[in-house]
Amino acid sequence: MKKILVVVRGSPYGSARAREAIDAALLLSAFAAEIAVLFSGDGVWQLQPGQQPGSIAAQPVQAMLGAFEAYDITRVYADAGALAERGLDAGHLLGGATALDATALRELFVNHDRVITL
Repeated sequence: MKKILVVVRGSPYGSARAREAIDAALLLSAFAAEIAVLFSGDGVWQLQPGQQPGSIAAQPVQAMLGAFEAYDITRVYADAGALAERGLDAGHLLGGATALDATALRELFVNHDRVITL
């Protein structure tokens, strides 16, 4: 089976792009031996705790991230550079995400058979 990396670049609210990326990762987990998810760019906003999007009539993404474990998606990462650019704390990320520096990110991409960016 292939190793697939799903790169999530969309912010959690404002469009369906971010939810579709997470849905894709969950769906692919049924077909691939290894799925890893990387949150990059504005996608890192999805990993921030304490989101309360009720004022914009949106559902929080926390429940979807919680589904990763049930689908055996245990390799969840965040781009440390994107976190730093946005002033976000890498020590408090949802979904059990681990922040990766530029060197680790390059290795992550190289070690996957397919990369899907959404």
